Amino acid sequence: MLIKPNEGNEASVGDGVMVAIALATTAEINVLHAKAMRLGGTDEGSPGYREETFYRTYFRGPDGNEVCLQPRWVVRPFRARFKCRAVIDISRQSR
Repeated sequence: MLIKPNEGNEASVGDGVMVAIALATTAEINVLHAKAMRLGGTDEGSPGYREETFYRTYFRGPDGNEVCLQPRWVVRPFRARFKCRAVIDISRQSR
């Protein structure tokens, strides 16, 4: 997902770049978030509901880029709300 940085600066590592990964269940989100924390990620928002309807979590990887984990069914509303320029949906890819 590519969006303009909230602060209005030029996009750079960790500012204006976020990877959003769509998963099938909230349990998968919780497991992947916990693994990211064990591997040295930085918590940017623990798993839980946002705005009472969207379950997601945020963390930063070792390179400083933000990662969002969310259920597959929220990808379209999320994209519309944040006016994303690009979304790559890999949720239908075979594993």
